[in-house]
Amino acid sequence: MTLPWTAGKLLTSTDFTSRQPIVVFKNGKQSFSSTVSDQTDADFLIPLPQTGATYVVNVVYGATGATAADIALAWTSTGDPTIVRTMQAVDTSSTNVNDTLAICRELSLGGWGVGTTPSQPGVVSETLTVTTGTDPATLQLVWHQVNSNSVWTTIHDYGWAIAQRIA
Repeated sequence: MTLPWTAGKLLTSTDFTSRQPIVVFKNGKQSFSSTVSDQTDADFLIPLPQTGATYVVNVVYGATGATAADIALAWTSTGDPTIVRTMQAVDTSSTNVNDTLAICRELSLGGWGVGTTPSQPGVVSETLTVTTGTDPATLQLVWHQVNSNSVWTTIHDYGWAIAQRIA
């Protein structure tokens, strides 16, 4: 992305730091069982500090559920941004990825059911295109079990998110 500049304009450190990627790393796994109540993820909290800016946010993490479609994944936001979300998830226990591939695109942050075979972590890859309004925005992953049961549903550690301002 180019910096706006005209002859004689002095570029400041703010001009450059506002274009730096924002990196979030998931330090620990988070698990819940026997609940369909929304759980906010403590690590996937992504600040988007610039107003009137457009960001691309790439997120990758692992998830384990008890049965197919046993985890619903969503995002909350502050600052009322405009968001387009795409998601791709594959159950790694299958040898035929076409059997378990979920590709979704929508204009809301609502929950989608994605699941795995018991004890087989699936990989979730999401891309969010976010345009902030007059206020900065913060995104946070929210998830829960689709069907309440005693088997742990987990978002695994070592996931990450990178937000890059593109306009």
